[in-house]
Amino acid sequence: MVDDSLTEPDSDKRIAALARELAAAINVGHDRGRGSLRDYAIDVLRETVDEDVPVELTGAAAAIAPLNPVALGVPMLLVAAPLLAFFPPIGLLLLIGGLVACGLGIGMSITAARARRAASGEPEKS
Repeated sequence: MVDDSLTEPDSDKRIAALARELAAAINVGHDRGRGSLRDYAIDVLRETVDEDVPVELTGAAAAIAPLNPVALGVPMLLVAAPLLAFFPPIGLLLLIGGLVACGLGIGMSITAARARRAASGEPEKS
């Protein structure tokens, strides 16, 4: 009973209406059984939806970059500064680790920028 003639806005409206109908049916259920009914509905939906269609990341999901080591290196450097005065070996270890993490992060940023520039066809700046 699939209607392929629906346009995208029509199918969005139909899906929203079906979701509201399903939520109303779940809310009529017993208080303790609502969570299990919701989980059951999600399981049925996952089992019946075709997974052959490739999912492409768009928008914000595609823009998420991996965490840069600078995000770890800066706090390590901030913690290392006072520890150098009180516990020099630990402070020195954190200082070296923070510097290495920041260096790796800067290197990763430079290589990623060069790869993006090469992929877009822009000439490299000297």
